Amino acid sequence: MALTNRQFEKILQEYDETRQENERAARARYEEACEKIPALRKLDGEIAKTGSEAAQYAVTHGEVMPDFSDRMNALSDKRARLLTDAGYPADYTEIRYRCPLCRDTGFADGRKCTCLLSKEAALLRENYNADSLFADETFDSFRLEYYPEETDPRIGMSPREAASQAYRAARYTADHIRDGASLLLRGSAGLGKTFLSNCIAHEALDRAESVVYLSATDLFARFEKAAFQGNDSAGPSIFRECDLLIIDDLGTELTNSFVEAKLFYLVNERSRRKKATVISTNLSISEIRDRYSDRISSRILLYYDVVYLFGSDIRILKKQHT
Repeated sequence: MALTNRQFEKILQEYDETRQENERAARARYEEACEKIPALRKLDGEIAKTGSEAAQYAVTHGEVMPDFSDRMNALSDKRARLLTDAGYPADYTEIRYRCPLCRDTGFADGRKCTCLLSKEAALLRENYNADSLFADETFDSFRLEYYPEETDPRIGMSPREAASQAYRAARYTADHIRDGASLLLRGSAGLGKTFLSNCIAHEALDRAESVVYLSATDLFARFEKAAFQGNDSAGPSIFRECDLLIIDDLGTELTNSFVEAKLFYLVNERSRRKKATVISTNLSISEIRDRYSDRISSRILLYYDVVYLFGSDIRILKKQHT
């Protein structure tokens, strides 16, 4: 489900505590350096004084003080030399942020930072216990030998060839999540669609990219709940903004005008934002066209790499090999 207000407030409180901790650590390093370098505090006074003079000059004259840049550069260079001569890094007294992008605020350029999205996604995964669902499903454990080599004359390739294509497409998607690579995995149950989706999720999580993984039924239930509560007119923002959204078993949900509107919103908005999306479905292309509007199916076929898995349920073969 989407994060509750209490969960979100807890995350923001963690950011606040992190900033306070970093500021305390920086002050402690500063006092340590000043004790070893008495001239450091006096020099910082000169830097502050120069900044005040520049501000007053700008107010009085309406322009930047002519020698301000040169003076500040000289003072900064002198400060760096004091620290390095004493055996410290030049930035020793500066605040060290866990996330330089947002400076531990959770927001960068007026939007949620990737670190905040990761925290939100982690809470969502924790709610669904997703880690235990696909802990051993990685690209390294994907086995083509479970797929028959015999060519199906109706399709013109073997199940193994199709699985190999799907594997390569999934690998590409995993490697290009930041570019918005998206994938539609088609095929009957038990052919590895969810497995490959989990492989992609693992790769993203290993790179600390935010992942939301939901069945289609659960996904649209979250939208309905958000709409009912009036929390978000477009739906939970995490579904729009996470680095990777995985929708499992599209077509199992009860389709209506509300679901169609939200699916179009997700497909269109995430494609526009170049956000990676993986959709698995048992539906054929014609069934997707019949079930959903043309504007949905056309965007999926335009923006998604579409692969097809076929053959017998490989879960039976796996049991025979164990």
